[in-house]
Amino acid sequence: MLDDYKNTQTLAYNIMMNEIENNNIGHAYLIDENCSNESFSMVMAFVKEILSKNIVDDEKEKLFQRIDDGNYPEIKIIEPDGMLIKKQQILDLQLDFSRSAVEGNKRIYIIKDADKMRSETANSMLKFLEEPVDGITAILMTNSFNNLLSTIVSRCQVIRMANNNENVLDDDIDDVAVSFIECIEDDGIKAIMKENEKLFNVLSTKERSKYVNFFDKIV
Repeated sequence: MLDDYKNTQTLAYNIMMNEIENNNIGHAYLIDENCSNESFSMVMAFVKEILSKNIVDDEKEKLFQRIDDGNYPEIKIIEPDGMLIKKQQILDLQLDFSRSAVEGNKRIYIIKDADKMRSETANSMLKFLEEPVDGITAILMTNSFNNLLSTIVSRCQVIRMANNNENVLDDDIDDVAVSFIECIEDDGIKAIMKENEKLFNVLSTKERSKYVNFFDKIV
């Protein structure tokens, strides 16, 4: 599980294991994915370790299977609805987590692509982080660390992952090119800038020729 990342994500692994072993799980973590292809799977391994801390071995496999199947009610995963995470998604999350837990005493929510929030959404997220509740842990994930509000970053423990994704497939260039074109057509200059950041995060792992290849696809 989490030990699978001991060698490939040593720094992140050591931080996560230290939190678990010292029974010091925080209210909020910010995962700087750094374009790693292991980020989400490692986060889910961390979540499993947190939730299974005091569970006997015979019950752990059942719990892990339910998590893998998306059938464990104390985990919520939020990801962009289209190009953005919408304010209503955060409000719905807050409402859901204001209710008592159905199982156990630990609840975790994961925000994927946490940088994809407009200011009003980010402010709603900030308010949620500013009023932590015992037993609830937030895990925000981003490949565009610098696009997050500094006030959100300051309320999280930052865990930076190693970039082990040196051989990004050509399909990644195709996906970003399509997304870039769509945002030009539909979402205006702010969305263009966000996609531009995403573009350069991908291109940073490629040779110069791949950079040229991208522009060949969109010109």
